[in-house]
Amino acid sequence: MCGILGANTKAYEVRAGLRHLKRGGDETRLKTLGKASFAFQRHAVVGAGCELTQPYYSGGQLTLANGELFDFEQVRAELANPPAPGGTDIEVLHQFILEKGIPEISRLNMMIAGAVYKEAEQQLYLFRDWVGEEPLHYVYNEVDGSWCFGSTIAAVAASTRERLGRIREVTPGTIVKLSPWGESETTYFDIATAPPEVIGDDPAAEVRARLEASARARTWTKVPVAALVSGGTDSLITIYLLLKYGKFDAPLPLYTFHCDAIRETESSDLFHARRVVRFFGSKVEHRIINVPAAAILESIPSVVNALEDKRGRDFNVFTALYNRFLAEAIASDGIKVVYEGEGADEALGTYSTWRSWQITDSESGDPAFRRKMVGNLHKGVLPRTSKVMMNFGPLECRSFFLDREVQKYLVSLPVDRVRTGGRRKGVLVDAFSDVIPRELLERPKARPQDATGITSILELVPSEQLDFEEMFASYISQLGARSFLSWKNQPSIVPSMPPPA
Repeated sequence: MCGILGANTKAYEVRAGLRHLKRGGDETRLKTLGKASFAFQRHAVVGAGCELTQPYYSGGQLTLANGELFDFEQVRAELANPPAPGGTDIEVLHQFILEKGIPEISRLNMMIAGAVYKEAEQQLYLFRDWVGEEPLHYVYNEVDGSWCFGSTIAAVAASTRERLGRIREVTPGTIVKLSPWGESETTYFDIATAPPEVIGDDPAAEVRARLEASARARTWTKVPVAALVSGGTDSLITIYLLLKYGKFDAPLPLYTFHCDAIRETESSDLFHARRVVRFFGSKVEHRIINVPAAAILESIPSVVNALEDKRGRDFNVFTALYNRFLAEAIASDGIKVVYEGEGADEALGTYSTWRSWQITDSESGDPAFRRKMVGNLHKGVLPRTSKVMMNFGPLECRSFFLDREVQKYLVSLPVDRVRTGGRRKGVLVDAFSDVIPRELLERPKARPQDATGITSILELVPSEQLDFEEMFASYISQLGARSFLSWKNQPSIVPSMPPPA
């Protein structure tokens, strides 16, 4: 994960926004093409010693991207003019789009939010991976064709001094085209309307096969990695797959968060995490992040600002709080990539949309409900990792469960195949019970904010002090008051040529 930012106004405005990206500390670059400027903050995971970094420019095309192209070696092999080996995956993406065209990104295995600028046509294309693992925001002024995009709302607000309500989000699975002549959006994938998968006779085996394929694709990296361990089913399976397909010269670091003011009980994440660590033995090293209650309470405003949830949903903030401290600790240990189990709960319908982990079989058995849950991941769940952990690390997060082929199959399962034996994630238990003890896989469901102690700590704060929506809106308003629409009063940037045919 990195940070990207661009605007077709003044370069100094892009520089102002660059200070609010907070997406990587390995490198910062700025490139200008005419009146358009593009900035990049790098969190190097692949091609760390590569001299050719973003923004990439060749053939009249500039490419900026944040995230990972997991199948970039296979993509490289199909290119007519492939980049030399040893470069970055985004370099391959740039050449792929040059040769194949922007619509072809629909078939790539990626977690990427990116921008492609066609210089001659002065057309900008913004795109985002199918589920929205990577963030991307923008504003567009239809009066004069001005635009600004960035990985964080704060960076866009600082560049444009636009009010919060006009900063939009690129929808997952879409390509947005911006030009001096207008705006358009094309959807290349929508989980809500994707055809149901053929289930077959052995769903557990199919789930296992798809998760293993996802793990093989997502474990390449040449930088230190770690995993989160809560003791739950998803993190347990993640650790098993990471150990199976990753290459480690030392024990894999596993991190668990715990509020040190809260007594450890059998309902605590820490209690169950210790059981998981004992199972994996010398293959792993357990690192417990104990945080005082005072530090958690003091961190609330900074976490709300980093999360950038316009809606101020408290359940997203609660779980983002512990990600802040995990990110700081993990990054301070020299680790750049962390694996976690995001995405399984939504695809399998293990909790309700109304903040409760209590849900009936009829609710979780509704495919439309589960597809909706997956389609909403980008609204709060994914920013807890893609924004909060990048902001306070920086730390890139990966989940084997967020593979498109995995999710399409999980949301297609009927409830009797999901909840085999009356277990919420029975299909996952059945899929891995030959390699992981059932008593570990069958940990009772618990809300993470409860199992880490966050809920108990926040009960000490009066509810009127926890207006997260107002807190974030106030932060954005402090970045400036000038409206983006006032750009129309500046000298026009609209080129004196007709729109392309």
